[in-house]
Amino acid sequence: SPYEAQQLMKSGQKSGPEKHLMDDEEFRSSIFQRVYQYLRRHIAKYDLDAFSFTGSVEGNVSDCLFLLLTACGVQNPSWLETRNFVMFLNIQLHSCQNSVFFHANAASEGMRGLKG
Repeated sequence: SPYEAQQLMKSGQKSGPEKHLMDDEEFRSSIFQRVYQYLRRHIAKYDLDAFSFTGSVEGNVSDCLFLLLTACGVQNPSWLETRNFVMFLNIQLHSCQNSVFFHANAASEGMRGLKG
């Protein structure tokens, strides 16, 4: 499970064939990175209005897994539940980021009365 993988990473133990850790390629994907970067900034109380995911890779697998497990809302989720959470949140964040309302300055130029 993701929780067990996180515990293994924290302890510094190596994984064997029977222990599945988070795939590095998946961690580096835009899907996981978008979710991770927004969650990381949200937890740190960063102004998310000033942030836009650019596709860069940040952080490490252990920190990403910790944030996902913290934010998921399911106690000891399976890999499938964790992945579904990431996929859902990624779609929401991607849609929000592409929305005209996400770019407050651009929206306020064309629509008077909006905060810019």
